[in-house]
Amino acid sequence: MSHAKNRVNRRFEPNLQMGRVTIAGRAVRAKVCTRCLRTYAA
Repeated sequence: MSHAKNRVNRRFEPNLQMGRVTIAGRAVRAKVCTRCLRTYAA
């Protein structure tokens, strides 16, 4: 059995979704990570 470790290096991309974010008092639609959507859900 071969123990070669030839694998493609995986890239971990952020999970971006469209969401409403308040920037300077105005609601703007922007691409936000899902973690941020959870934090800013009020």
